[in-house]
Amino acid sequence: MSNTSTPQKPPPPLTPTARAWRRFRRSKLAVIGLFMVALMAILAIGAPFIAQYDPLKNDLLNRAKPPTVEHWFGTDRTGRDVFARTIYGGRISLMVGLVAVTLSVTIGTIMGLISGFYGGIVDNFVMRLTDVIMSFPPIVIIMASIPITANLLSSDNSILAIMAVIGLLTWPQLARLIRGQTLIVRETDYVTAAQSLGASKTRQMFVHILPQCLAPLMVFATFGIANAILLEAGLSFLGQGVQPPTPSWGNMVESARSLDILENLPWTWVAPGIFTVITVVSINFIGDALRDAVDPRSK
Repeated sequence: MSNTSTPQKPPPPLTPTARAWRRFRRSKLAVIGLFMVALMAILAIGAPFIAQYDPLKNDLLNRAKPPTVEHWFGTDRTGRDVFARTIYGGRISLMVGLVAVTLSVTIGTIMGLISGFYGGIVDNFVMRLTDVIMSFPPIVIIMASIPITANLLSSDNSILAIMAVIGLLTWPQLARLIRGQTLIVRETDYVTAAQSLGASKTRQMFVHILPQCLAPLMVFATFGIANAILLEAGLSFLGQGVQPPTPSWGNMVESARSLDILENLPWTWVAPGIFTVITVVSINFIGDALRDAVDPRSK
């Protein structure tokens, strides 16, 4: 008898999502960054259960204490626990990044789709609008817009104003990316077929064109979160962001402007500074790997 080996079936082809995830996992820095961002998110979400002390409560008997077993990151000049303030501050910084980028992505995606799909006068208007917004220094416009936005929102909460202003001023870059992708995709056969079958313009844009724009959109959103966190930290450092006693990483680092704190109480600003750096660098690692993962030219 002759032994005939049964030919094995080739493995099923990987889906685009599976291929992208496999490329993403090749970057060890991105995987580490993903872990660190997840850790920061867990600390921020679980702050009420993790922190042993109220981040706003003063304890003058334990003021300006260096790190100990009782106070892991020490205390500030009014006795507030720095560890509690750091992880509660992470809630503010991460929330600003997520909400501001969600607003920016929503506006940029819609404007980019409309501009690229309709063209003509609509395209010229949207592109000139983006030129105007991008021609101003972002930090100056944001600082000038926060008080106005706070008044329009009828709120004394500067956090809402910061999220709104950052979101409203950072969408033009994404709009240009989506516009360029839309100009290419709208000429493809399947979009032409959908048009000939009577698909509405809204359906063509959001069902047939938008899915092909997800790659640049995801990369922009990833880097946008890191930029929004840095913007919030910079504004708070300049005294225009989240106002004390509400903790944020930016206004905690702002205390280092005092020479006394800079030299004698370094633990009050080193911890939030390190958390900011770790989070932003981790998100940038994720963005770099995500850009390579969604690139169809990657092997």
